[in-house]
Amino acid sequence: VTKVYDGTTSTTLSPTYSFAGLVVGDTAATITNTGKVYNDAHVLSANLITVSDLTITGITGDKSSVVSDYVLDATSKTVAAAITPKALSIGTAVANNKTYDAGTTATISAIGSLSGFIGSETVTAIATNGTFSDKNVGTGKTVTVDYQLTDGVNGGLASNYSLVNTTTIADIITKAITVTGTTASSKVFDSGLVATINTALATLTNGASAANDNQYYSTDNVVLVKGFATGNYVTNEVGTNKLVMVSGYALSGVDAGNYTVSDASNVHADISAVPVVDAIPYVTIAVEASASYAIVLNSQSLVSTKISDQQLSFNAHINIPGAYQAIILVDNVNQGAVFSATNIDHSSLPLWIQINSATGTFVATPPSNINEIDVFIKALLPSGKVLIKKEHIVFN
Repeated sequence: VTKVYDGTTSTTLSPTYSFAGLVVGDTAATITNTGKVYNDAHVLSANLITVSDLTITGITGDKSSVVSDYVLDATSKTVAAAITPKALSIGTAVANNKTYDAGTTATISAIGSLSGFIGSETVTAIATNGTFSDKNVGTGKTVTVDYQLTDGVNGGLASNYSLVNTTTIADIITKAITVTGTTASSKVFDSGLVATINTALATLTNGASAANDNQYYSTDNVVLVKGFATGNYVTNEVGTNKLVMVSGYALSGVDAGNYTVSDASNVHADISAVPVVDAIPYVTIAVEASASYAIVLNSQSLVSTKISDQQLSFNAHINIPGAYQAIILVDNVNQGAVFSATNIDHSSLPLWIQINSATGTFVATPPSNINEIDVFIKALLPSGKVLIKKEHIVFN
């Protein structure tokens, strides 16, 4: 016999009885009672129900026996019984987001309000554990919350109530880890930002113990992918110990998705000035609008020569009326060189004069107050040979 805790000793038990000692011909007796109660109102103490004031009120059979012919062996009887805890309800708990830590433990920062008490009784709930559904990074992940009840006020005993585990949601955020050991090679000024990096010694560090230690956890499978890493100088000017920003590292492995990776090698390298042969003087060429010119580079002599459109046709040179154009040639042909040009001090050319690095074609649309410019020209041949020239251009 059981009931759910209700704060009382009352019971809805409807007793049934068995008999012994009836004479032959009598088959049953009718028994009534005036009371039936638990021995205690609380879950931990209640174990019996007492049915009291038992009385015979009728005899059934063919002997015409009457109730006074019998007497009960007792006026009360007990039966084993129990009271089960009353289930409470609780509002939604709050679980904190966390940075990936290779575990499933969740921190519960708040719990909901309890309801379902008997009368004015109260008890207190404490969240004892929070557990993510798995360890991996994700948003809106299920968190299971375990509770413990403690005694409250107005007679509220924790043992008289029950509270089942509930769920809430929280996020697991990727952990940042870093690469060390990357280096970069110094270079000669080429007006660009690209740096040549060396990733042979680039590595990750394991043994993580905190969210911000930039390491991965020893139990995880994480591999550094170096093939897409690139380096860029912060500025393209000549200088020593210049900062190189490295990007493009990636991760592979079963647990790679739980991390983000960046380089923390603090890479520096030099950009040295392009060597200039001082014996080579400026050569001034006067260019006319809608005419074509070539600046010819060769290892024997560096000269500027006006040429015809026909000589430039193999370079797909297009003459733009009203603009100034010239083309760089190497030994009077385009040898697949990569061309670049800067101001004499190696700073970038103004926006109104541009060079196509593949064809060597200059196009200039100078402002009305500009009629000349000094340029520093470089051609990098496929063989690795570098040709350089200083040029003074006058716009007619």
